[in-house]
Amino acid sequence: MASPGRPRGAVNKITRDVREAALPYAIKGIKQLASIAADTQIAAHDRIAAIKELLDRAFGKVKIAHTVSGSVGTYDLGRLKPEQLDQLETLLIEATPSNAVGASD
Repeated sequence: MASPGRPRGAVNKITRDVREAALPYAIKGIKQLASIAADTQIAAHDRIAAIKELLDRAFGKVKIAHTVSGSVGTYDLGRLKPEQLDQLETLLIEATPSNAVGASD
């Protein structure tokens, strides 16, 4: 009987090799982001972008909470990727009637 493949969460050899090759550049990149973030001669929005990138790498990207109310069914939104949740949120905002409670102008 054939094996079911790579266990869930296991990194394949190519991914591991690419990560190892990228590591020296990643460290330099993090140092460069820190340098940009600290340089007051660089535009504030560029410094903020650098800080955001550093924080995302240090702590992971912020997960946005999505809440659902009303009788819409039962769904496991935890199975969706963040970008899918963002798309869903956009669609729900577009579908919200203008007179709905909590609807923005």
